Amino acid sequence: MTIAALGWRGGDRLTLTADAWVMIAHRDLGGMVTVSTRPYIVIPAALRARCGLRAGDHVLLAAVPGQDMLAAYSFEVVAQALSAHVPFPRDEGDGHEHRESPAGTNTPRLPVTARTAC
Repeated sequence: MTIAALGWRGGDRLTLTADAWVMIAHRDLGGMVTVSTRPYIVIPAALRARCGLRAGDHVLLAAVPGQDMLAAYSFEVVAQALSAHVPFPRDEGDGHEHRESPAGTNTPRLPVTARTAC
């Protein structure tokens, strides 16, 4: 469990920041988001929009215990990293949903292959 690896517990306060395709959470006594008693973090809609996520998107979670940080990477970022090793189809008719990059980024459009509720 990623949140448990960081030692975060229900009631801990977090500061969330977002950039193209990634959301970063840091434990912060003055943070605006509270960790629930369940092992998940709700990403506010404004931050989801900033990092190109939609409600229900799958994300790759990466915990960095030494920095008390959790990163949530969109599948677009994961696909981009993997594309250096495995080519991904770019054709609109390839059977995958394609999304535009968040405003102000140069990230290419990549296929979205799976989504469920977070």
